[in-house]
Amino acid sequence: MRQTMSGPWDAALKRASTRSGPLAYYEFGAGDRVLLLLHGFPDTPRTFESLVEAASQAGYRCLVPYMPGYGDSALPDPGGGSILAVGRMLSDFLDQAAAHRRVCIVGHDWGSILAQMLCGLQQEVPPPTYRIDRVVLASVPPLRTFLRRINPRQMVRSRYMGYFQIPGVCERIRRDDFAYIRTLWRRWSPSLDPHHPQLDRVIDCLRRPHGLEQATDYYRALINPLRLFGAPEALRQLRLMFSAKPWPALILVGSEDDCIGPGMYRGGPHAFPHPDSAQEVLPEAGHFLHLERPEVFNRRVLAFLG
Repeated sequence: MRQTMSGPWDAALKRASTRSGPLAYYEFGAGDRVLLLLHGFPDTPRTFESLVEAASQAGYRCLVPYMPGYGDSALPDPGGGSILAVGRMLSDFLDQAAAHRRVCIVGHDWGSILAQMLCGLQQEVPPPTYRIDRVVLASVPPLRTFLRRINPRQMVRSRYMGYFQIPGVCERIRRDDFAYIRTLWRRWSPSLDPHHPQLDRVIDCLRRPHGLEQATDYYRALINPLRLFGAPEALRQLRLMFSAKPWPALILVGSEDDCIGPGMYRGGPHAFPHPDSAQEVLPEAGHFLHLERPEVFNRRVLAFLG
């Protein structure tokens, strides 16, 4: 599946209309269990090819969207790349695609953050029609854990977030033929093949008109949520993100991840107070651990989801 599934993936592309705008997604499998797979930055849904194959064979119906702002998925209107707006858009999608069903979520990088937001939205009254069963957070810990562990070394690792605040930075990256994006992949996953076919797909996705601006809007909204919503909704976003979430969660990090180091994850399961919550460091893997060690990643995820 890794390099020979272009045809099946192209045929599996669908589109949904949400209250915040259109969302493009892939659908595989016909099982009773629903698995939502959320990619991060800089990435695309195709990053989950190996897991989709394994999960489909295990009886899951896999929903794999282009995150809002990527591909044919619009940024939410209103709200742009704010965590709350993107989370509501994904929640609307699940209300359509998985109404009254139990849903497991695997989120990588920004997908991890949005999985956390979806859990927060599940706690509101009235809750969505779908029901979250279990979550897997890969390569980004619970945000409440991250902020408690922040230190100078991590601030250096996260300097790219500040870079995306500079006016004109997206045009600069385009002029350099996206060399900065390739640098991030190499820095975050030192052992990953720099010619991995997924990276070419990422660059092609970001080359689309306004593609890079939309993908990096998540970071601008993270730094300044008031510009999108104003104080009341910004406070709601904080409450939803930092509340304890009583779902079983598996938190995975690569031992060589130089985007967010393993030390930033200590105590992560406390944000998901459930007896089945657990955390694991995958050896010989960096930020894109699901691409570097797909067999191990798939085995851990599917064993946890049951």
